[in-house]
Amino acid sequence: MTSNPKQVVNNAVTRSGSLSLLVDKVLFKAQFKHASD
Repeated sequence: MTSNPKQVVNNAVTRSGSLSLLVDKVLFKAQFKHASD
């Protein structure tokens, strides 16, 4: 399995991107919940 730097960077970006997306979702849910109270 050869991992060229570009692929590694792409994987890292994808991972961090989905992670931040997940965080956004959680924060949004928390805000929404708080607002509906």
